[in-house]
Amino acid sequence: MKIRVLLSFFLCSLLYSCTEPIDLSYIAQENTRLVVDAEIDNTTLRDTIRLSLTSNFFDEIKNIPAIGATVIIRDDSNRTFTFDESSPGIYISPLNFVGKANHNYYLEITYEGQVYSAVSFLNPPIAIDTLTCKRLEDGVFTTREEVEIGISFQDPPGKRNYYWFIDYVNGANEYESLFEYGALFNDEFVNGLYLNNITYGTFDLDSGDVLKIELRTINKREEEILSALAIESFESGIFDAPPSNVPTNISNGALGIFVAYGRTVREIEINK
Repeated sequence: MKIRVLLSFFLCSLLYSCTEPIDLSYIAQENTRLVVDAEIDNTTLRDTIRLSLTSNFFDEIKNIPAIGATVIIRDDSNRTFTFDESSPGIYISPLNFVGKANHNYYLEITYEGQVYSAVSFLNPPIAIDTLTCKRLEDGVFTTREEVEIGISFQDPPGKRNYYWFIDYVNGANEYESLFEYGALFNDEFVNGLYLNNITYGTFDLDSGDVLKIELRTINKREEEILSALAIESFESGIFDAPPSNVPTNISNGALGIFVAYGRTVREIEINK
């Protein structure tokens, strides 16, 4: 592995340039911690909770699945729903579970004798009224192969709203996990306004491609966590701060996030 070669060269340089031997064993001695990647929404699609374990810096295997956990979601009415493990570290909601807007949801995970918990409020979904597509002209930063996507929706007045967008091209997206989040937005400067055909982004799309956008309504704390996770993912490297510095809403020393959200979807076929 290139990282191993680079690190080995760095360690050798340190050892030969110092008068005293340096004990770097602390690099590899990080306590294993549970990582939670959990989301639920208001649709009938089955929800997925992913559990994994942190690994030491020198381990070959990353993202070790946390096998054999008990995963439960409880609602405001104290009804409990058990998520079954469908594959190693992947836990799927029961068929009778559908999140409801304006309710708190409580996550409880029991793993190797330890209990981890979190709570998230499921905000009402907000409809996407329209998506538009405009072909761009050749320019300094654009080409005729790119299209600009506009989005329109009503921002509810009276409170701060936080949005998490995910986009898919022909049914697929580039995000391997919740932590590679998509796009975040809040209505600090547009509260209560109708957002009419604001620019969502530019895409290199072919005629006939189908772009799908999900609008997810989340909470302030979850936006803060997702933003920090995105920065950590973008900046991560050998000498960066450990991911344990990233905030979390999971108790008992676990990493990650539990997020409930209202979810709406709209698609547009590209014609250019």
